[in-house]
This record gives sequence, C-alpha cells and structure tokens, in this order.
Amino acid sequence: MLIAKTKVNARYQVTIPKEIRKILGIKPGDEIVWSVVGGVICVQSAKNNKNEFSKLSGSIKLSVRLTNRQRQLKAARTAFEKKWARKFELINQDIRKGRNISPGFTDARQMIKYLKKK
Repeated sequence: MLIAKTKVNARYQVTIPKEIRKILGIKPGDEIVWSVVGGVICVQSAKNNKNEFSKLSGSIKLSVRLTNRQRQLKAARTAFEKKWARKFELINQDIRKGRNISPGFTDARQMIKYLKKK
C-alpha cells in the first residue's frame, strides 16, 4: 500500500503524487473518479484497460509457502478489497440512478449544474 500526502490549493485542486501517477500510469487529460465512502475520499483511475502486468497477473503459478501471518494478511486484504469494491459498485449504481450522492445535492443534475459553474 502506498500512502502520499498533498495539499488542497486555493482553487480546491490537488496534485496526484508522482509515485501514484507512475504506478497507475496516469497522464495529463486522463479521467479519475472521485467518491466518498463512509467519510473517506476515494480516487480511482477511470482507465478501463489494465496495464500489461495486471493482464498477466495470476497466469504464472509459483510454489511459495506462506506463513500463517502472511495467509491472515492475504485473507484480510482480499476481504477488504471485496468490501470496498462492493461499496464502489453501490455508489456507481446510485450515481447512474440519480440518487442522492452528497448531503448538498438532491440529485445528480444539481451536482452537475454546480460543477459546471466551477
């Protein structure tokens, strides 16, 4: 897991840290998706195509013995990823159906109108 810290500037803009841009292959003009889940801001690359490494992921089988602690951590990570993937899917469904996605907006149209003013 990579954690990086940035500041919000006077125009409420943030810079994606270089390490994260490099890992995700984010270039100028790429789209990212912002969401709020349980008070946590989540940012995802909107790229549909995966990088070459992730296309190959799982295609090579290695014989590696994991310690009990490593197995526990792997299981916890998998459970965490499934939980958040489900929450992101629910948020995306809400957005597609125009449901309330923020306390300040009653529907997606209000949010879009607000964002166009910015």
